[in-house]
Amino acid sequence: QTIGNGVNVRALINPNIRVNGLIQLDQASVYRTALSNNDIAMAGGRITDQNTDGNITLSGTTAQPASIATDGVYVVKGIMYTGDTRGQ
Repeated sequence: QTIGNGVNVRALINPNIRVNGLIQLDQASVYRTALSNNDIAMAGGRITDQNTDGNITLSGTTAQPASIATDGVYVVKGIMYTGDTRGQ
């Protein structure tokens, strides 16, 4: 999930991934999901209005954000663990 200037990553617990360490992402292993209309409206993007034959329409809040290439090396800023160690 892309957020601001970075991404959220979900992975199996790996002791080699550490805070302030580096990870490399491959575009082929990233799952893309569309944002809901509610999330897009809350994003606060630029709203523009157009007057076409007396009809005013708003644009800018209902468009999906542009796709961002995720290939590259990222700095790990935080780690959150969930699950159990018993496998149940």
